[in-house]
Amino acid sequence: MTGRDYANLETARAALADPRLPAPELLALCFAQPSLRAEAAMHPSADRNLLGWLAAQDDPVVAATAGVRLNSLGAAPPPIQAPPAAAPFQSAFAAQQVPGQPILPPSAQPAFAAAQQAPAQPAPAQTSVRSGKGRRLALIGGAAAAALAAAAATWFWVIPIFLGGGSAAAVSYAPEFRQAPGLTAVSAIEGLPSSQEWTTSFVEAGPDLMVGWNSTPAVYDYQFEAKEYRSAVEARQQWDADYAVGFADGARCLKRTDADLTWYSSIAEYCEYQTSENLSTTSSGGYAGYGDAVRGLSADPSRDSSAPEVPAKPVPPAIGDNLVGVDLKSAKVAWTWNPADLWEGVTPSIYGFRVSDGVIAVLLADPAENSDEDANPVYWLATLDAKSGAVKSSVQTSRRDAWSIQWLVGDSLIVTNDKQQLRALNVADLSQEKWNSSAVPMYAEEGGYAEVLPGGYLLTDNGYLRASDGQRAEFAIDAGRRGVLLAKLPGTEDQLIRTESDSERETQRIAGFDAGKNSETWVLDRLSLGAHVRVAGGLLLVMDAGELSAYTIKGDELESRWRHRCAASSCWLTFADNDRVVVSEESEVYVLSLREQGKLIGSVRVQPYSYSFVAKSVLYTVEDNGDGHEMIAYDLDKSGFPALWRSAVFAGWVSQPGEHLVIEDSGRAQLGILGGDRDDWRALEPRESP
Repeated sequence: MTGRDYANLETARAALADPRLPAPELLALCFAQPSLRAEAAMHPSADRNLLGWLAAQDDPVVAATAGVRLNSLGAAPPPIQAPPAAAPFQSAFAAQQVPGQPILPPSAQPAFAAAQQAPAQPAPAQTSVRSGKGRRLALIGGAAAAALAAAAATWFWVIPIFLGGGSAAAVSYAPEFRQAPGLTAVSAIEGLPSSQEWTTSFVEAGPDLMVGWNSTPAVYDYQFEAKEYRSAVEARQQWDADYAVGFADGARCLKRTDADLTWYSSIAEYCEYQTSENLSTTSSGGYAGYGDAVRGLSADPSRDSSAPEVPAKPVPPAIGDNLVGVDLKSAKVAWTWNPADLWEGVTPSIYGFRVSDGVIAVLLADPAENSDEDANPVYWLATLDAKSGAVKSSVQTSRRDAWSIQWLVGDSLIVTNDKQQLRALNVADLSQEKWNSSAVPMYAEEGGYAEVLPGGYLLTDNGYLRASDGQRAEFAIDAGRRGVLLAKLPGTEDQLIRTESDSERETQRIAGFDAGKNSETWVLDRLSLGAHVRVAGGLLLVMDAGELSAYTIKGDELESRWRHRCAASSCWLTFADNDRVVVSEESEVYVLSLREQGKLIGSVRVQPYSYSFVAKSVLYTVEDNGDGHEMIAYDLDKSGFPALWRSAVFAGWVSQPGEHLVIEDSGRAQLGILGGDRDDWRALEPRESP
């Protein structure tokens, strides 16, 4: 049973604003309010099972949003999910993860028939393709129907911020564990009261730091109880007021001298049977008061059994949300921050959370006050140093002025007001407003975050605005309309691409973009909506409709180098450096030579939708064995890629922050950091079923 009536849209919206809304409640909300499913996919409590179910929905925006969220979690699709007839594919931005981290399709992929690996196809004679005024390269997508949802996915992808830099991004390799690594388990709730039930969401905050957001159901329960208490008080107040009106009407009727008593034995009997003529309110409280007066009873609003009962006023929890910083190098909790230190006498909870460039921005609220949807409760904003947890600045504000944290870019914290309009505050002094605008983030109402471009440009309904001063960019003024937006070209530091999606034709157009000249360079036209691109080893790699194509970029020309046809109709780029390309299919991972015309170096058979990490000479895959997950290491230096080791079974999901591999065991509020000096895998083994 759920605790709220989600049939009411406003109630559902208010519940969705609660970052601690449990996953079962979130599922109930999705059933009751299909229009909020895209927003639910972005909710912190959306687990992989729920996201897998959302990714399988017919609504392309919902499916794509859930798929992107799954990828952002570094998660392989849950194998228990039944595949739908049509599945969303990745958009052109699917490869924008840090190199070495998995780039996976959404969880709703269809089952594929087994096929033999097709050899790399030789490229035709060196072909130059002009864009703009010249001829455009046409790559026709074959899985167009299934790829429709990817058009929406592009709107929700969160692009990292890069300021300046060279033309090639550094490759981030996974750690080189050639021997089975030990594992150090770090509890994010160490030292916190063990009497509380804790859940933790982990966020990467730098190459050597993870931030854990600890929350307790007690805060959510208190908010729910406070809302129910307020509703009960209001209902009782209304009852008492109506009862008083009804009682007065009954007393007034008894004093009537003009009543026709022909058919009644007394004025009391007349008043009893002629209620509609004498009672001015038709509420149950009014009827109860009127009846008591007519019967000659003293006024007592509690006499009637239908009078609303007011429960005991809920007691605020002694402990609310908190943050911890986990140092991945030392494998220890570096700091713990309790928001109650900022708000004396109240147990605030976290309603918004962003991390960027060593800064944490947090939006806080009193859960009791926030349960009143018609009020404008006090909110708090705070910025913290991610390494130490020390507060940089804090300010008291209100929900009307700081409805949500939208972006954290450099020294600007961008929030929205209750009209979704943007305000930028100074990170070092949150009382200082840097600028405000009537512009709203693109697609903010669907729960997604607009793009952040190199230089700190934000996509809004008024084009791109610069985060530092709110000035509108002169480039790409059509962005945000007709499926047009800009993004960083994956594999580069500051090069841009322009994409234009055509949902009716189920195609997209991807072009190089020169912001200085406000013009396109090279163009790839009529790609499927599931196509994605990146740069590696000086080549532009294009994955589309089961084919990987490599081109040399020469100004506004693309020169074809080689092609590789996947064995399955769907495949995706997992990793690329100057020498290799790792391509994943449903049940196999292939390693190709970037320099030797895409020559197949070797492959590894894996469980369906496993995900992988690539070191210089080791390939790691993470697979589900039914009882939990296992990590398997393969030797890329030897023919056939033999297995080096297989990990113990664990319950979490693996991610790659910086030069670490980390198992996020969020359900038990802990991290497992690989490469430790002791074997502690048992700490992450799944619990036995009760």
